[in-house]
Amino acid sequence: MPQHIVPLPAMTIVNGSSYSNVISLFDDATALTIFSPASLTGVVTIETEPTSTGSNFVTLQSGGTDVTLPAGKSTVINKVGWHQMRLASASAEAAARAFPVNKSVNV
Repeated sequence: MPQHIVPLPAMTIVNGSSYSNVISLFDDATALTIFSPASLTGVVTIETEPTSTGSNFVTLQSGGTDVTLPAGKSTVINKVGWHQMRLASASAEAAARAFPVNKSVNV
């Protein structure tokens, strides 16, 4: 089945912060790809919220391990089972860090 790649708003951790903005709009996604910047201050994990209006984010795990985003790499998530997502750094980032995000949708 053909897929279409759609850019989503980037998740950005601003200078001196540990959390990014929240994104959604991926209910129709078959996969998400997150592109990490070349430099990170702390270990960055993905946090998800199961509802479209809630604010009780929890760390995403796969196989019992927290999903982390390595610097300068892209990370693909094949199953999307939540409505909102943000990033959390283990320490305040020393500069603004933008993480572009694409979703794959079946056409």
